[in-house]
This record gives sequence, structure tokens and C-alpha cells, in this order.
Amino acid sequence: MLVLSGLAMGALLVACLLALIAAPHLRPHLSYADGTVPGEVATYTCQAAIGLDGLLPCPREKDYRWDLAANSDLSTTWTTSRSDTSMLGGVLTQGEADCPDSRIAWTLTANGRTSSGSLSGTDRATLVTLSLSEPQDRITLTLRRLDSAPCATALEWRQAAPEAPWLGFLWSW
Repeated sequence: MLVLSGLAMGALLVACLLALIAAPHLRPHLSYADGTVPGEVATYTCQAAIGLDGLLPCPREKDYRWDLAANSDLSTTWTTSRSDTSMLGGVLTQGEADCPDSRIAWTLTANGRTSSGSLSGTDRATLVTLSLSEPQDRITLTLRRLDSAPCATALEWRQAAPEAPWLGFLWSW
């Protein structure tokens, strides 16, 4: 019985190591498809670790940025790398010093589901989440200036993070 337990523990350890190595590659990600091309800034939320085949990659997240002129609107569409993406998340932030009187309406849409709101001079950041219940392949963020201020402003979607149900616990770190 002890031999079986030792073998089972060894197999479990090997399975966990293989899952950790594969997890960043299985994690869903967004790829630009259509509309206004946002600026992209890659961010990493962990320290890379040494693994069996060298350096284990960290889960990669992107911050997207758009510049909005006065009286403008824009739309950006992405595809997902996995059709079983179950949730979208992140934080929308508006540049504070850019245009203090600006107000931006935002709408995040995927497969008929919508999450929307607005950012103004008093609340310059908002948590964005959108639950998805069926396969989808296109995700669209629409931005529209609601104010009449003549200045340009910027909006960022930080930690734009699609999530899939399988092995989600591995890339939540």
C-alpha cells in the first residue's frame, strides 16, 4: 500500500509540474481583429521561475490605450484564442491630467452580452467584468466622448484578462 501511495504522489507531482509548465500557453488571450488599433503595453504580474526546461513564463497580460479627441467615438474588436472564454475583466482608467472635464461612455460586448458605464472627472477608474455563458469569438469595446471639452483624453484597459474555466486556478496567480 505504501508503494502505491508513493507512486500516486509521484504521478500527482509530475502532473502538477506539467500543468504549471503548460498553463501560460493554455490561458486565453485577445488578438486585435478590427476597428481602432489600441496602443499595447505588456505587463507581467509574477516573477519567472526556473522549471524543467529552463525559465517558466509568467502569464502575460496586456494594457490597451486609446487617445480620444473631442467629440469622438471609436470601437475595437478582438478575437479570443479560446472559444470557451467564460469571463472578461480588467480596469478601465481615464487619464486625469489630460482633460479634467472629459467624460467617456464605454460598452464591452461579446455574443450579445453587454457591460457598460462611463468615466468622468470624479471617477476615473472602474472595474470591468463581463460574464459569458456560450462560445464566442469576437469581443468589442466601444468608447464615446460625452462631453464638449475641446481637449483630447486617453483611456486605458488595464489587465485586460479573458478567463476560461479549465485550469483557471493555475493562471490566477
